[in-house]
Amino acid sequence: MTDRRLHRKLNAIVLLLVLLTGAVFGIATVFAPAALLAAGLGTVMIGAILIPYAMSSPDGNAEAEPSAE
Repeated sequence: MTDRRLHRKLNAIVLLLVLLTGAVFGIATVFAPAALLAAGLGTVMIGAILIPYAMSSPDGNAEAEPSAE
């Protein structure tokens, strides 16, 4: 049970980092539309990679495939 709580906390941290990264790049490049677009696309790509990882089960497919014992 502790592992699930830790995993949920790590999920929240990763998602917050993705959102904060997007906000920082957006604020830093607000005066350059092309750079803003690039930062936005970069943030979306980072989110597309990290969010599924953060939402995954800590023990892989153990929940999907019950043990035969």
